[in-house]
Amino acid sequence: MRFSIIIPAHNEETDLPDCLDSCLKQSFKDYEVIVVNDGSKDGTQKIVENRQKKCETLKLVNFKQGHSAAFARTQGVKKAKGEVLVFVDADQIAPKNCLKKIDQNLKKYLADAVTWNVYGYKPKTIIAKALDLRNRVYSKKYEKTVVNETPAFIFCIKKEVFKKLGGYPKNIFYFEDGLLTQNFLNKGYKLVHDPSIVLYHKDPDTLQLYLKQANWFGKGIKTLLKTGRKKMAAKLLLVNGLRGGLLLATPLIILPIFRLPLLLALTAYFSYSTYKFYLDFKHIKETLSYTCIVFLRSLLSITSFLKTK
Repeated sequence: MRFSIIIPAHNEETDLPDCLDSCLKQSFKDYEVIVVNDGSKDGTQKIVENRQKKCETLKLVNFKQGHSAAFARTQGVKKAKGEVLVFVDADQIAPKNCLKKIDQNLKKYLADAVTWNVYGYKPKTIIAKALDLRNRVYSKKYEKTVVNETPAFIFCIKKEVFKKLGGYPKNIFYFEDGLLTQNFLNKGYKLVHDPSIVLYHKDPDTLQLYLKQANWFGKGIKTLLKTGRKKMAAKLLLVNGLRGGLLLATPLIILPIFRLPLLLALTAYFSYSTYKFYLDFKHIKETLSYTCIVFLRSLLSITSFLKTK
């Protein structure tokens, strides 16, 4: 078998149906889909079981207790028969030609892994549009296929390479994708990024949902510290501490007349330094919105870090 699509799922009854439908309708036929139900308390398991009645290549792995995305993917790998692993989140949509294009890249470039662009799926609110704008602008740097460069993390990798790398790092939360990608490149394996491959992600569409990630972020930094990755943890704490501190300080020490110009200046700097594009008035609302929520998330991330044992 060529591909194993592995989908970790924890209470994903709302988003999983769209994800499964897209994964089960690939034009490339030599593949299986494995859903790892990681302690869901909703209808996730039943959704998969109903589709299994019509699809023999759909597998389900159940766990009573929830763990993490990395744990669920690793358990999926243990059941995988495919030569190549494709990790898809339960809130993502995979276009019909996704596997076909991945296969073409693997063969053409003799690559060990493939990365792609991720855009927002039908964003409607200002927050969802802001997150989608960030992804689209950031990916403009890679408008052509490139080798051993990527704006993304690895979610498609040959199974034998994944195992040689030791899989995802143990006892890491939230940052496992970045560490796997870093380990992959450090060991000299070959990666190709194809911008014509696009998966669509259902980004958070409310401030509450977006800031929920702040808890994961803070918890993730704590796991970096506990596993001896002190430099990485310190850098993340410094950056997010400065952003969060500035957010607290702005209404306290900055005169009202200077607050909007300061926000514009921070937006322009943050946009260019992080995503290499200048603030433009065509997307002024989205850019300002993204700057505000990132600074707020940074503050809450530090709070989450301090609370995590």
